[in-house]
Amino acid sequence: MPQPPSRSAAVNSSSKRLDMASLPKVYEPGGPADSCPRPPPPRVARHPARDGTSRGLAHGLEGRATQDARRRRRHPPIGQAPAWRPSRRQIAGGIMPGVVPDQPPTPGPRMLPPMPDRRRHRGAHPEDATLFAAEHHANLRQASADLCWLLSREYPPDAALKLVADRFTFDKRQRLALMRAACSDDALARRRAAMRPVTAIDGAAVGIDGFNVLITLEAALSGGLILACRDGCYRDLASVHGTYRRVSETRAAVACVIEYLARYAPAQVIWYLDSPVSNSGRLKALIEDAIASRAAPFPGPRADKSPAEGREARTPSDPYINTAHWRVELVANPDRAVLQWDLVASSDSVVLDRCDGWINLCRSIIDERMPQAWIVQLSSARDA
Repeated sequence: MPQPPSRSAAVNSSSKRLDMASLPKVYEPGGPADSCPRPPPPRVARHPARDGTSRGLAHGLEGRATQDARRRRRHPPIGQAPAWRPSRRQIAGGIMPGVVPDQPPTPGPRMLPPMPDRRRHRGAHPEDATLFAAEHHANLRQASADLCWLLSREYPPDAALKLVADRFTFDKRQRLALMRAACSDDALARRRAAMRPVTAIDGAAVGIDGFNVLITLEAALSGGLILACRDGCYRDLASVHGTYRRVSETRAAVACVIEYLARYAPAQVIWYLDSPVSNSGRLKALIEDAIASRAAPFPGPRADKSPAEGREARTPSDPYINTAHWRVELVANPDRAVLQWDLVASSDSVVLDRCDGWINLCRSIIDERMPQAWIVQLSSARDA
């Protein structure tokens, strides 16, 4: 029986590599040793080489090419715009069907740019005529009374509003109207105690919450909804969310405020506008121009000046004011700034609860000069 070659003979001493053909066969296919486990295949190193030029085989080379292409897309050369590619969600959702990855998207019905705000009036909402029609006034007044009752017993405002509004199945704008019109009994007593008649403007320093007053007057002039609230204030449903846009009634609203205050000759008038709100600087310039247009055309003291009072004796038909005592300021928090003066012209409930004295400026101007205003009474007869 021939002896198998020794293992030492199968080793090449020069190359130190195993000659697999010269090794003896441990088992024959189909033989008794066929059930023995086969030797594992040789492992291929997938770690990068020491010189960093290859990761081994085609898998490593393809991975490096993919990484280079991804890096070029993320960080294109200077002056070259990155290639636009739609996401999987955009393609699967059908927002841009058939878009070639390397081409910019084609504007579709869901990709149109936002339309600019071209409104010229601060009028009524399209649904206000239905939501605040005459047949809803009784339910609105009853809901307002119920909400005031809950607030007077220290119910949480949000929970109380939801409870009352859900009972009457009110819309979102009707709920907003209820929240702006209602107040607790304690707040009502406090606001009535701090309220001053308009004649108190005579010789006093008046701080005006600019956006609060002007937006209400703009809404009244343009036919918007005005709410007659429980505390006697007139409020609107418009609001400024970071941006103020001048409308056709802005100049008329500013003129109404100046003419009404000038009738009572205040010692000082300061307008406060929110500086974070866009276009507040343009509104400041508009108010300053309106004030400058009513400056007295002659220098020095007036001939009809009253020495006893130390101020100008004014008549309702007098169109001129002392512009040195009128100014407009941009502040970050007008609600805090107006509290330092003798009288506050505002309908903001937060300001009315903290001030020492306030005047119902918007209601006085609307009742006198805007008989066409759309006013919905939400307070009950016992609160009048």
